[in-house]
Amino acid sequence: MRCGTIVALFLAAMLAPISAMGVLAAPSEPVLNERAEPGGPVDIDAIDDATLAGVMANYVVNIYLSPQAMTPEEIEQLYAPRVAYFGEASKSREAIIRDKRAYYTRWPLRSYAIVPDTMEITRAGLDGKRIEVTFQFTFDVRSRRRISQGRATARLAFDFATPGGQIVAEEGDVISRGRN
Repeated sequence: MRCGTIVALFLAAMLAPISAMGVLAAPSEPVLNERAEPGGPVDIDAIDDATLAGVMANYVVNIYLSPQAMTPEEIEQLYAPRVAYFGEASKSREAIIRDKRAYYTRWPLRSYAIVPDTMEITRAGLDGKRIEVTFQFTFDVRSRRRISQGRATARLAFDFATPGGQIVAEEGDVISRGRN
């Protein structure tokens, strides 16, 4: 499986090399407490800001901006049951799966690249268990008849108060169209 729960990505990125998942090799020392188990709660407070930035960059580049289509099961693991999704306050996970799958069908050829120095990571929420990530990226998506290229911004919010952590909000805007 290319991706599991967000916690699996965190654990894998920080505790062991995981080239099979496409995430960059890990630092040599773990930063999570030893009691953390895959699929269980993550002590997000135990992760320092520099490590968090590296792990989130790996996630964005290797999972979120991957040109490979995610399976419905992978999408289900990444998203909470209800998500603030592109202007909708509470979209169901099932509707997000349909939306993502329709996007993959509409644009079978996809290429994305993060714009350097645009990623911002914020610890949010009263309990600090929410991580917000904002970044810009370029895109080149194609079908047999159409091409769409440009630059966009994405905003993701992850909730680590739930076991494994999940995406609870996703927003984005196209900044410009055409070659960038």
